[in-house]
Amino acid sequence: MIKLKRQAILFTAGKYPSTKNIKIDELTGVSCDIVAMDKRLTQIGFDIIKKENAHMADYPDILKCYSEGLATDSISIIYFSGHGGHYKGKNYIIPSDFCLNFDATRDIDKSCVNIQDLISIFKNKGRLILILDACSRKVVMNTKKEVKVS
Repeated sequence: MIKLKRQAILFTAGKYPSTKNIKIDELTGVSCDIVAMDKRLTQIGFDIIKKENAHMADYPDILKCYSEGLATDSISIIYFSGHGGHYKGKNYIIPSDFCLNFDATRDIDKSCVNIQDLISIFKNKGRLILILDACSRKVVMNTKKEVKVS
């Protein structure tokens, strides 16, 4: 019997360093979430990659490296626990360095992970199960131009 390749990447973002212009509440529970997911997925035979308090640059590097060479019959789980948001019709994962990136660029697409972009990396590379354990809150910003990510 051939065993399907089962892999999972577990991301968290719980610590959000503030800038003088932007503050996002920290999420202390994400560390418990990733431990629980790791334990259960390992029990059912998944190989695990974990990245806690992932920064914006971590996502494309880890996801592209991970997805290379995936067989069309593989099963991949991408799990995220942290803040998420919706802006101009797009859904986003908010990485730990969001405040720093957005303060510098004022660009949501350069500061957040677009969920559709994440999904497209896995097109024709087996089955993808995306689990988003994301809360959505207003981002407090000290600027004249308010941008809400929630």
